[in-house]
Amino acid sequence: MFASVAAKEVRHALNSQFAVILALIFVIALPVPVYWSNSATNVFVSGLADLTPFFGQLPLFLMVFIPALAMRAWAGERGAGTYELLMSYPLRPRDLVLGKFLGNFALCAFCLLATLAVPILLNRIGNPDHGPIIGGYAAALLLSAACLSAALFVGSLTRNHITAFILAFLVLAMLMFVNLPAVNFHARFTNIARGIVDTRDLAFYGLVTVGFLYLNVKRIEWGRW
Repeated sequence: MFASVAAKEVRHALNSQFAVILALIFVIALPVPVYWSNSATNVFVSGLADLTPFFGQLPLFLMVFIPALAMRAWAGERGAGTYELLMSYPLRPRDLVLGKFLGNFALCAFCLLATLAVPILLNRIGNPDHGPIIGGYAAALLLSAACLSAALFVGSLTRNHITAFILAFLVLAMLMFVNLPAVNFHARFTNIARGIVDTRDLAFYGLVTVGFLYLNVKRIEWGRW
């Protein structure tokens, strides 16, 4: 059942000019410090085949990109008056939530995969360390899942997609920069991106993702009554 909801989310995004433009901005702007800036982060300036600047700014991009992508998932349904129709379908709340999550996560994963041109080109002009690159992309997928689950939950609390974006952005900003390493999204991301695979970091992102999805299910169940 959730697969049909996920497919609907993907089709809606592909038919949305906003989602397509958002994805293009993400894919084009992310490599700027590596290839097109005038700073030392440019590999042609520094002479170093290093993607540290690329992965260093990735959490900040996701902090904006994911709330913008997810803001219409629930709030858009309410604003367009289709939420009640969606609730009338013979689908369990967990199928609806999981479908929304998987559909939007597929879009996040696609955008990340589209940036593989960056390390591929870097591999052509230098000899980068592949461990941190693999770790960086693995960390990006885990971080995306956690951020997306949080953004979807926050978006389910409001009817306005702009409000959903602002609230999700603020929540993610707090989680990125909170002065508690144990719950700091950015710090956990940095650990994995360095190629240091710690099961505690993996468990953290898994628990955060499942936790926010659970809260989202409970919110939808409560909304039906």
